[in-house]
Amino acid sequence: MYPIIFGQIWKSAEKDNPTATLSDDALENCVKAFHNQSKTPKASAKSDVKNPSQSQSQLSQKSTIREDLKRLIDSNLSESEQEERLQEIAKQYDKTDGQVNRLYKHILKESESNEQLDQHKAELEQLLKIDSQTIRLSEFLHPHLAKPLAQISQWLGMPESAMLTVLLPVAASLMPIDTRLELAKPTGFYAHPILYTGLVGESGIGKTPVLKKIISPLYSMQSEALTEHNQAMEDWEQACSLAEKNNEPEPPQPKLHNYFTSDATTEAIGKIQNDQPTRGFVGYFDELEGLFKGANQYHNSGKGNDI
Repeated sequence: MYPIIFGQIWKSAEKDNPTATLSDDALENCVKAFHNQSKTPKASAKSDVKNPSQSQSQLSQKSTIREDLKRLIDSNLSESEQEERLQEIAKQYDKTDGQVNRLYKHILKESESNEQLDQHKAELEQLLKIDSQTIRLSEFLHPHLAKPLAQISQWLGMPESAMLTVLLPVAASLMPIDTRLELAKPTGFYAHPILYTGLVGESGIGKTPVLKKIISPLYSMQSEALTEHNQAMEDWEQACSLAEKNNEPEPPQPKLHNYFTSDATTEAIGKIQNDQPTRGFVGYFDELEGLFKGANQYHNSGKGNDI
């Protein structure tokens, strides 16, 4: 076809007044055909289409590496054995030691986080079980004390266990210092009534009113002790003056009986224990958050505490 067309074109061109041998549509089709034939598909430098089997293989390899590293974490190998195994895994999967070590650390961190979550979950479930158990003051205290405290807890909207939580350490602080509790008679095991308790709950539920209600008798006792101490100090000063005149040694200085303290520094607690070696006291802190935040923050300015 093409030789015939080219011949017709040439004969038309030899005439004095050349005319188009082909129609406009034919010429347009020829041009289009020429362009289509001259186009050659260019090889793509890099195909964007990924090989599905290759991607699946990489995912499978990553999954297998994670499984091997998880088994290594669960194993009971020494540090040197773990290091040796990590190197073997790196060679097995054609990875660098650094890549495998980083992945190992990430998986180890995830594993530890999951263990902590499981532990917190178990503790929370245990706390929920405890919360569902109702404690009645009448089961532990004499009715003359249990009944009014139960009524107060009801007015405050607090469980009776909150009253008992604060009452026990206060009562223990008033016992003689050599008091011992028989925990289990068959075992012959005894312990001193040293109790650490705290009320934990949302703000505004009534923790502070419970604390103040149980602690308030100690305020009255402390006030009486201070009055007695002031009188004892006056007597002591007179005795010291008399001793000085008679060239005699001074009598021992009276010590104030502290029923409670809100200072948790070593100096404060040590002084109270030294001044009243046969008596106990209560460490009373209205906010546990402030107590814990001040832990190990004590310095000479008097801020913080030593617990």
